[in-house]
Amino acid sequence: QYEITVLAIRDDCESQPNANGNLDCVTNAAFVAWTTGEGALSYQGIAQAANGHTSGCNTTGSSCEIPDLKCGTRYNFSVTAFHDHCQSNSKSTFQLVTIHAEAHCTIDTILVRWENTEDSTVFVVSAEDTNHDFTYCNSTADTCILPNMFCGMEYSVIVSASSNRCSNLRSPPKKIKTPCVPSDVSVKQVCEGEGVVVTWAPSLVATLYELTAIDGQGNVFNCTNTESTCTFTDLHCGQDYGLTITATGDNCTSMPSESTSAILSW
Repeated sequence: QYEITVLAIRDDCESQPNANGNLDCVTNAAFVAWTTGEGALSYQGIAQAANGHTSGCNTTGSSCEIPDLKCGTRYNFSVTAFHDHCQSNSKSTFQLVTIHAEAHCTIDTILVRWENTEDSTVFVVSAEDTNHDFTYCNSTADTCILPNMFCGMEYSVIVSASSNRCSNLRSPPKKIKTPCVPSDVSVKQVCEGEGVVVTWAPSLVATLYELTAIDGQGNVFNCTNTESTCTFTDLHCGQDYGLTITATGDNCTSMPSESTSAILSW
């Protein structure tokens, strides 16, 4: 949500503020315009958020574009007019709104959440996969579940809504990767280190793997790696270990692989 201010000044007289603005719904930049004041030589627009993030623009004209605004953030906008030896210090305001969206996967669905700050009746969520196929869901609330998603894909998720500032108010694309369940698990004993080397087939779009081993007493051992292999050492001879592997992408973790049994002997 954005609050924008503007004022022109000359000598000891300040103008009556008259500012307006529009939001570029794709790039999240604010186009700000105002009525110029006689005697003002230049203008500076500043957007400042409570978290300290700022962006700005400078111009001698009656408009400028303030770029790189963060989604779901409230900004105070001020446009200052400069003369030879002085500057303005008053303001008027208006508001602009963006959408901030988050996405998380659950088995074969993607749950999308956003901050509902617009007076919109319907939000439309779209997900474009690696093959440029689309999946949609609609919602009048602030969540939506995209069904029938496939593993091994990278999706680009966008939330759009009708807005009085933009005919199609959109969130920036949110990337989410849906890795497949690891398969073809192989276990090889390493007698010298009293352990095992576990390998498996790489899972498409996975960025991290976690191997979990549980012994007969319920003790849990974990190993994480960006590659499709992990090594456990200092295990107990004659113990039966159950091994499962999960693959993780962006905000998404696969179901565990089928449990593989490993009984160590040396």
